[in-house]
Amino acid sequence: MLKIRQATPKDAARAAHICIETAEGIWRRSPKMEKITSLLFSAYYITHESHNCFVLEDSGKVVGYILCSADLHRFLKSYRGDIFRSIAKLSPLWGVACLFVPAKYVLLHRHYPAHLHIDILPPYQSAGYGSKLMETLLQHLKAQGVKGVCLSCGADNTRAIKFYEKYGFTAKLNAFGGKLMVKKL
Repeated sequence: MLKIRQATPKDAARAAHICIETAEGIWRRSPKMEKITSLLFSAYYITHESHNCFVLEDSGKVVGYILCSADLHRFLKSYRGDIFRSIAKLSPLWGVACLFVPAKYVLLHRHYPAHLHIDILPPYQSAGYGSKLMETLLQHLKAQGVKGVCLSCGADNTRAIKFYEKYGFTAKLNAFGGKLMVKKL
């Protein structure tokens, strides 16, 4: 039976697995890159802000998630510390490159202090679960008084862009090979 529930730190390993399984291109070239991918896109959220994250569970197994940081400043403090150091240990070059990953969010943090990341394993895609995860998170953020949320996706990922537009996200700018989309809450 499928259900959505709030994430807990115990979901970190499964979220890392889903993050890697749904990644494309350079993010899956080697075990080292897979570790960097999970550090960049899932590790912080479940470890530090599980109260702002939700998972899709099928018979006790996590098969998708929506991860969120509701406060960019809190995210950056940890990102520039723990996450950056972990990535730099794996690859000094990627450590430096990853310092620029949150730059796109800094540009918009005043009006869009939250940012999100969503992934669902392929067998569960296109069945409405992404919509349920998105609705759950957006309601949660509104209840907390968060004034806006942003996300980044590949500029050529038309399927994702259409999904985000369905929820009122609009393209704000193109940066670092991706499209930055925003939504006021």
